[in-house]
Amino acid sequence: MEHLSLLTGQAAPALADVVAEALVAGVLAESGPALAFRHGLIRQALYESMPGGLRLALHRQAAQALACAGVPEEAVAEQLLAAPGVVDDWTVEWLVGAAPALISRAPHVVLDLLHRARDTLGAADRAWHPA
Repeated sequence: MEHLSLLTGQAAPALADVVAEALVAGVLAESGPALAFRHGLIRQALYESMPGGLRLALHRQAAQALACAGVPEEAVAEQLLAAPGVVDDWTVEWLVGAAPALISRAPHVVLDLLHRARDTLGAADRAWHPA
C-alpha cells in the first residue's frame, strides 16, 4: 500500500475504498503485508489494455517517484527496464549515481540500462550530427 500511495500521490486512507473494492471483486489479494493481483492474467490484461505510450510514461514516472522516496535501486531499475527507449536527463543522472551500487548487486541490470542509454543517446546524437 505504501508504494501505491507513493505512486498515486494519494494518502493511504484515500485509497482504502478503491483497494477494498478491488479485494472484494477478486482483482487484488493480500500477499503478506503487500497487495498483489489475484492472478497474473488479470495484471497482464490490465497492463496491456493501456496504450503503450502511457505505459512507458507511467514506468518512467514510477521510477522517479520510487527513487525520490529512497526505494532500493533495484526497484527503480525494474521500472526503467519496463520503459525501453525512455532515456532523459533524470534517467541518465540516476543511472550514473546508482550504477556503483547496482554493479555489485545486479550487474546484468545496470549493464542493460547503460547499453540502452548509450544506444538511445547515440541515436539522438547521430540525428543531430549526421556523419
